[in-house]
Amino acid sequence: MDSLMPRQMSVLQSLPNEILAKIFVWGTVLWWHNSRTKLPFPMTVGGVCTHWRVLSHGTPELWKRIFVPFLRVVLVPCCGYQNG
Repeated sequence: MDSLMPRQMSVLQSLPNEILAKIFVWGTVLWWHNSRTKLPFPMTVGGVCTHWRVLSHGTPELWKRIFVPFLRVVLVPCCGYQNG
């Protein structure tokens, strides 16, 4: 399996930026509809290598939606707390 990795990466590196950007857009759409609990797809691909980071940052369509997850806050009474 390890011997396939460099070959697979060279195929991805040979793709034109326009095609790679479209793949990133489709990945972002899939992320938006299916797995918003995970790290945003544009940030994920931007962490792969410098080329992908520059390409993802330069593709505005990846950043047209912002998802802000809400944290669930649980209040726990502290020492000396009295209700009422």
